[in-house]
Amino acid sequence: MIIGIAWKNIFRHKKRTALTALIISIGVVMVILFSGATAAFKKVMVGEITDSMLGHIQVHKKGYMTNADTQALDMVINTKLEKKLYSELEKMEEIEGFTPRLKFSAMVSNYDKSIAMKIIAIQPEKEKLVSPELTKRINGIEDLSTLKKGTVVISEIVAKSMKLKKGDDIVLVGTNAQGSVNGTTLKIVGIIELATGPEGKSGYMHLEDAKSLLRMEEVLEIAIRVKEIDEVDEINAKIIELINKSFLNKEGKATLEVHPWTKLTNFTSTIVIIDVMSVFLKIILIFIVLFSIMNMMVMAVYERTGEIGTISAIGTPPAVILEIFMWEGLFLGFLSSVAGSIVGLIVNYIISILNISYEFGKSSLLLKPEVSMKEIVITIILITIISVVATLIPAYKASRLEPVDALRS
Repeated sequence: MIIGIAWKNIFRHKKRTALTALIISIGVVMVILFSGATAAFKKVMVGEITDSMLGHIQVHKKGYMTNADTQALDMVINTKLEKKLYSELEKMEEIEGFTPRLKFSAMVSNYDKSIAMKIIAIQPEKEKLVSPELTKRINGIEDLSTLKKGTVVISEIVAKSMKLKKGDDIVLVGTNAQGSVNGTTLKIVGIIELATGPEGKSGYMHLEDAKSLLRMEEVLEIAIRVKEIDEVDEINAKIIELINKSFLNKEGKATLEVHPWTKLTNFTSTIVIIDVMSVFLKIILIFIVLFSIMNMMVMAVYERTGEIGTISAIGTPPAVILEIFMWEGLFLGFLSSVAGSIVGLIVNYIISILNISYEFGKSSLLLKPEVSMKEIVITIILITIISVVATLIPAYKASRLEPVDALRS
C-alpha cells in the first residue's frame, strides 16, 4: 500500500517530476557519453602502443629497466635461459605469441651524412604475432616478412634529415658491449612514422643482421602478447611466479624481471588523468541529482503540509510518512537513471555506426564509444542511492510535522 501511494505521488505534479527526471537523465547521458568516449580513446591509444611497439608484457635480465634508456648491451638474456623461457611460455594457453628483440643505438650513414638512430632488431614472423599493427606505421611494406636479411626500416625523422627513400642503401654502424665497432650495408624497405611511446622514433632491422653486426647471440628482451589484454596483470604475475621459482641464480635470486606494458610507458599517467576526470564528472552528477531531488521533495513537503497533517491526525506513524517520501525518491532516481542510461546507450551506438574519426598526432582516432554493462548498473545503483539520500532531509521534516500545525498551514 505504501509503495502504491508513493508511486502515485510522483505523478501528481507531472511537470515538476518531468523536469527533475529530465535533469537527472541528462546527467546520466553525459556520464555515459563521456565514459564511452574516454574508453574509445584509451582503447585506441593502448592498442597503438601495445600492438605496434611494446607488446603486452616484456621480460629482461634482472636490473635491465634501471638501464633501459641506455639500452646497455651487457644486460642480455642468457641463450640457455632464453630457450628455457620459450619452453615455459609455450605451455601457457593465455599467451598468443612471444618474440625476442635486440635494441641498440647505431649511426646511419649515406656516405655523405651520418645521424644517430635507435634500432630494434626483430624476428619478423614472430613479431607479427606480438605487434600486429606495426606494419600500419610503416610506409612501404604491408607485411613484416618483407623485412628480410639485408634490409632495414628507418624512422621518418632520419629519412627526412638525410633525404632517404625506399630502395636507398645505407651503412649502419654499431658498437657491441665490448666496444668493438662494426658496420653493414642495408637496403631501405620502409619508413616508419613517428608515434607516441618509448619506441616511437626507432627503426627496425632483422635480428640475424643485428647479431652479426654486434657479434653476439643473446637478446635484450622477450616481448609477449596475451590473448586478453584485460588479463595482462594476472598473466604478468603468473610469469613472475614462474621466474621466481625456476629462473634463479646460484644465490637463489631471480635472474629475469617481468613488466606489463603499463610499467613501460608514460601513457599510463594519461590514463590515470582520464579516470580522475571521469570520477569528477560523476561527482558533479551526484550533486546535480542531490539538489534536484532535494528541491523537489522540499516543494512536495511544503505543498502537501495539509495532507501530511490529515494522515498524521488519523494515526499514521511518522515512520510510515518517512517511508512514503523515501519510496518517492527511490522511484524517481531509479526511473530517471534507467531512462538516461537507455538514451546514452542509443546515442553511443549512433556515434559508433557513424564512424566519426579525427586526427591525434600521427594517428587517426576512430570514435567507437564503449560502455560496459557493469558501469551502467553501477551508475543506476549510485543514482538511486543518492536519490534516496537526498530525500532524507525533507522526508524527515515531513514525518516530524505536528498534525495540528500541519492542518493550520
